[in-house]
Amino acid sequence: MGKTIPFDKETRGNRGTKYTDVEYIQGLLDDRRIQYALYRHWESYFERHCNSEFFLVGDMKKQIVHNSYKILWNKVRTKAVFVEDGVLKGKNGEPFTSSLTTYLMSIAKNNNKELVRDINKDKLIGDFTPHATKNDCDDDGFTIIDTVASESLYESPFLDSSYEMVMREIVADTIANMSERCSQILKLFYYEEMKLDRIMDELKSFTSKDALKTAKNKCMDKLKVVAREKYRNYLNS
Repeated sequence: MGKTIPFDKETRGNRGTKYTDVEYIQGLLDDRRIQYALYRHWESYFERHCNSEFFLVGDMKKQIVHNSYKILWNKVRTKAVFVEDGVLKGKNGEPFTSSLTTYLMSIAKNNNKELVRDINKDKLIGDFTPHATKNDCDDDGFTIIDTVASESLYESPFLDSSYEMVMREIVADTIANMSERCSQILKLFYYEEMKLDRIMDELKSFTSKDALKTAKNKCMDKLKVVAREKYRNYLNS
């Protein structure tokens, strides 16, 4: 039987709160503060310790952090990693012989190999983009959720439908409380799926497509700022 290690002394949660590896695993499935704290702790650890063993291009660093976190979450969900009598255990019920971050690093290395292999096949695995729905796609096929959350996707400790549901509620609420003009433009473009020419006919206040496009982009920038701030506040609530 492996030797049980002491708690990771460097582990710190959000706002300076300290969590042990055991506390992280105990709260990972249903405690938003612990989910967020572990994701940030792991992201920071990976940033400091990823080295020449990793082949990283483009957004692979963020993707590997997200993938490995998700794999751990699923292991906890299926009880492949669990806590028993205050001891963190894994394969075959054996106590962990490494810290949680070291365990995540081993997952990350395996994921990096998979990504590199798939890059060599000219494809990329791990699609974490919420699926488009009929009424919220723009001309490029991106949903309004994708557009607003593109920089926040890998920051989120929430997984799959939980992430999309929260973002949809936040985006809808934000649009409803914007200026009348911005609210109209975004609703017509993303939810009613109107092209710019049709929006010009509908609103009557724009004399050129370029002017409307500029206004839409400015409204979208405002939406991003407000929605992302609301999302961060939600995570910390």
